[in-house]
Amino acid sequence: MCRGNYTTTLAILERGEFFGEMALLDEAPRSANARSLEQTSTLSLYRNDLSQLIQRDPQTACQIYRALAHMVGDRLRSTNQLMQMEISTDKVSVG
Repeated sequence: MCRGNYTTTLAILERGEFFGEMALLDEAPRSANARSLEQTSTLSLYRNDLSQLIQRDPQTACQIYRALAHMVGDRLRSTNQLMQMEISTDKVSVG
């Protein structure tokens, strides 16, 4: 995440992990960018693909949405903790 002239690392992902899940859930602009630290191969799942899966295989689509909800919750909690640490650090720096 970029704030001003510096970047905050929100997560370092390992093989098999995913990012960009919010794009599957809403149409809002991206709130963060991803940068690879090494050569990386990626796979994409688009909102339209997931919408079509709902029609073809609702049970699998439901499992994907549950996984997305779990991931969004985990990342929100992690980001909140990170932001709280930064706010605490800012207070110490100013005081």
